[in-house]
Amino acid sequence: MKINFTKKEFKTLLELIQIAEWVLYSHEEEDTGSTKYKKLIWKICSYAKDFGMEDAVEFIGDREYFLSDDVLDEVYNYIEEFSNNEFWETLVEMLAKRDLLEKYGEEKLNQFDSMERFSLIEEAGDIYNKEFEVHGIKNLRLFFMKK
Repeated sequence: MKINFTKKEFKTLLELIQIAEWVLYSHEEEDTGSTKYKKLIWKICSYAKDFGMEDAVEFIGDREYFLSDDVLDEVYNYIEEFSNNEFWETLVEMLAKRDLLEKYGEEKLNQFDSMERFSLIEEAGDIYNKEFEVHGIKNLRLFFMKK
């Protein structure tokens, strides 16, 4: 099988690779070694020269590379937007689940079918969504209780 890309499509592919790599590895504190994803990413990046995009990928040593600032700048806005949205969605969902556990208890909450639980979480999260839309985290406070 052969796949043909234009130079523009290949640059877009490099951008998608950076987004995927961010999702896969940004949370790691240290390199976990070679994986099937890293190998494929390196393989794709190795074709940059064929597209006249030598400046888009910098190779360091054996199978190490960095994407250029030109490529990175294109995707960081998407990554930042995703991270921001994910933060708020996760925070609201966790707070809503906590509230429902306090209201119903784990055993009773687990008796609801998945659609009912989803609706309850969504409904419980509405109050947090409205608050965070208006005030962000300004009014959010944590109180630590001794047990």
